[in-house]
Amino acid sequence: MVQGSGPDKVDIKATTQRGVCVANAPDYIAETVADHVMALILAHYRNIVRGDRYVREGRWISGVPNRSRVER
Repeated sequence: MVQGSGPDKVDIKATTQRGVCVANAPDYIAETVADHVMALILAHYRNIVRGDRYVREGRWISGVPNRSRVER
């Protein structure tokens, strides 16, 4: 598996001989990736996953949970 966003690590000659098409689409999903990264950053710093688990496990009593009661 080749990881990257361009064809710089792909042996173009070998792929052509095998009938594999290699394409490069710069900036194709750059905005979508940036949005996703920002969402993950916010989810991390706002403890979204931990809060979701807290509610789904029925540990939500009422109102806003006291931060000291939320397991870290």
